[in-house]
Amino acid sequence: MSVTRDFEAKCRTPRRPVEGDTSTDTIGGTSVFWQGRWQSSEVARSHGWVRRPAPANDHLAEWGVDLDGLERPARPSRFSAAELWDMEFPPVAWVVPDYIAAGLTLLVGAPKLGKSWLALDLCRAVAEGGYVLGDRHCSQGSALYAALEDNPRRLKDRLRKVCARKPSDALAIWTEMRMLDDGGLTDLRRWIEAASNPRLIVIDVLNKVRSAQGRTEAPYAYDYRSVTPLKELADEFGVAIVVVHPTRKADAGD
Repeated sequence: MSVTRDFEAKCRTPRRPVEGDTSTDTIGGTSVFWQGRWQSSEVARSHGWVRRPAPANDHLAEWGVDLDGLERPARPSRFSAAELWDMEFPPVAWVVPDYIAAGLTLLVGAPKLGKSWLALDLCRAVAEGGYVLGDRHCSQGSALYAALEDNPRRLKDRLRKVCARKPSDALAIWTEMRMLDDGGLTDLRRWIEAASNPRLIVIDVLNKVRSAQGRTEAPYAYDYRSVTPLKELADEFGVAIVVVHPTRKADAGD
C-alpha cells in the first residue's frame, strides 16, 4: 500500500523543466528554459541566440543551442542610419496598452497625488484581465504589488474599493521586501519563475528597496544605479516592472 501511495504521489508531482523545454511566454511567443530559468523569445533574440535548422532529434538547435552551449554572435551596436531605417523590430509588448510596456517604467509624482491607488489598480487590472485608466484593457496574467509603505489592514480596505469582486491568486501583495542588493532582486526573480504567466511587478516605493547613496555619488548616478538591476530583470523575463517614486517635497535648484 505504501509503495502504491508513493507512486501516485510521484505521478501528481509536476515534472521540473529541463534545459531546452519550451512554453508560451508572457507576450504570446515561445520561451525556452535555459541556464536554470525561463528565457523569453524577446530575450533570446536580444542576446543574439540565432535560429538555425534543427536536426530531428535536437529540440535545442532551433535556439542555437548545442553541446558546447549557446551560439551568441556579437550584438550589433554600430550601423548606418540607412541600415537602421530598414531594420524590423517585433511589436511593443504592452502590459497596459499605450502606457506600460515590458521593461522598466517609473511612476513619479508629487506626494498624495494617488500614485499608490493607481499602482494597485494597475495590478488589479492585469491580474483579472480587466480595464484600467478608463478604456485600457489588459491581457490577464500574474501581478505583484509590493506595497512597502502599507499594512495589511489598509491594503484590504483599498482592495475592497478597487475590486468589484474577490481577487484571484493571480494578484500577489507584499508589504515587506529585502533591499535589492541584499536578496530583494533574488526574491523578485523567484516570484517571476514561480508565477503563472507573470506580467507586472509594481514596487511602491523605490526608497524602500535601494541601498544608501554613496557619500560622493551624484544624485543622477545614484538613481541610475538604483534602477539598473530592475531594468535588466524586466528585460531578461519580458515583464513590466513599475517603480513608484515621489518627487521632492521641497524646492530644489536641480
